[in-house]
Amino acid sequence: MSKKWKIALVVLVVIVVFCCWYTRPRSLDALVGEGKITSITLLAQVGRVGDDGKAFIDTWQVESNGERGYVNSGLEEIFKSCQYRVSLRSLFPFPSHDKIYGKEGAPVLLVSASIENGPGFTAVCRGPVVKFTIGGRAILAQAEDDEIGEKLLAYTQEFGWET
Repeated sequence: MSKKWKIALVVLVVIVVFCCWYTRPRSLDALVGEGKITSITLLAQVGRVGDDGKAFIDTWQVESNGERGYVNSGLEEIFKSCQYRVSLRSLFPFPSHDKIYGKEGAPVLLVSASIENGPGFTAVCRGPVVKFTIGGRAILAQAEDDEIGEKLLAYTQEFGWET
């Protein structure tokens, strides 16, 4: 093998190793920073078609504040219950990066959270697809638990209120 082929092979191996390392499953703490979530707000939107054929969006909201601090631990437990596999698309700031493609018909969940000793994060979830924004940087990830969106919606419907 010539020297050029050896260099090309080494570069290819480095790229493959980096891609495998970057897309490895990570915990929520590894993605958004370690620390206890001090406050969290979640807005869930579910689209449906009524009997008359018109489209509706049902919306629920839950937030932790003051006497509702127990909401924090419940939502934090759900978020931390699974691993997240980061997409290579997170490396590229293309316009399509702003769109969340998830399971068709899945509820859209908007989350805003503050972390103790950290910047906090926002997240947009649609099914198992989650877009985290931490300090202005967007990270697209796939939750390894396909039901994470449904679990968050069920929690929001049980402990939140319909808007």
